[in-house]
Amino acid sequence: MQIETKRLIFRKWKLSDVDDLVDCLNDFELVKNMTMPFPYTKNDAIEFLAKRQQDDKNTYYFAVTTKSGELVGGTSLSLNKDGEFRGGIYVHRKFRGQGYGQEIFIARAKFAFDYLKLNEIRNGFFEFNEKSKNMQQKMGYKIVGKTKNYSPSLNSEVVEIITKLKKEDFDKYYKTLDFEFKLTT
Repeated sequence: MQIETKRLIFRKWKLSDVDDLVDCLNDFELVKNMTMPFPYTKNDAIEFLAKRQQDDKNTYYFAVTTKSGELVGGTSLSLNKDGEFRGGIYVHRKFRGQGYGQEIFIARAKFAFDYLKLNEIRNGFFEFNEKSKNMQQKMGYKIVGKTKNYSPSLNSEVVEIITKLKKEDFDKYYKTLDFEFKLTT
């Protein structure tokens, strides 16, 4: 399965992505907003990539690259213990501030609603992550709660704001966009 947008390709992770993944996630400013360790090591990447080689209809992890193959980041959607699909995105430091995060968020939502036929998706952000908060609110995500989550990179519990995006709210937002989306299975 592959997704294409105007600038990006979403594809299955490969074991050969190990060095690019380490380069992307060995970034404290990024992983402090995630439940990832810091420093992010080659062993961390190998373990992650090994798990991504098995197909699972309830878990979708995509490497996100430029059309020329350079790793921009990653995104996921997976069924959690509460029966909700949730996920996140991350963008390599050299691609931040260029609209890639929003493009990934939009494509992931379009995949969730059009391909998986979901009615809503769950997301979240650590309370100090204003960029994620603003991007999610712009797309129509609504804050639905708070929880505590452990951040390995900060070595402490942090407050995570829980958000949900309903299909009808996304559809309203999506209609305002000039967005290219192509899914091949």
